[in-house]
Amino acid sequence: MSSYQARIMDGDMEADASDGFKQILSIKENIKQNLKMLLLVSPGELPGAPRLGVGIKRYLFEIQEESVYASIDSKIREQVSNWMPYLQIQGVEFTKSENNESRINLKLTYSVPGVVTREELNVPGN
Repeated sequence: MSSYQARIMDGDMEADASDGFKQILSIKENIKQNLKMLLLVSPGELPGAPRLGVGIKRYLFEIQEESVYASIDSKIREQVSNWMPYLQIQGVEFTKSENNESRINLKLTYSVPGVVTREELNVPGN
């Protein structure tokens, strides 16, 4: 029998003795987690919301060129507009990984008026 081990991004979950995993209690962290899920979920993955998600992992093997970056940027903005309209994207930045030039890191800068003045979400290329 094979075993499956989930890969958790840095800062995703922390162990908690009482509940198993530490709960997200602040609005700021909840918004960040929802945004991360919006980026990672692929369209069609959730039966109740088939149009939800950027599906950032599907771009994993795309050729690294400006047109692909523009496509990802556009998809992110479209999805945020549809599912998180309260969030204002201030910037989408792509950088090559220091360890592996074939990997791209994504940095999304955003704000939520009245809640978050400026926040960054980093998604490392895998």
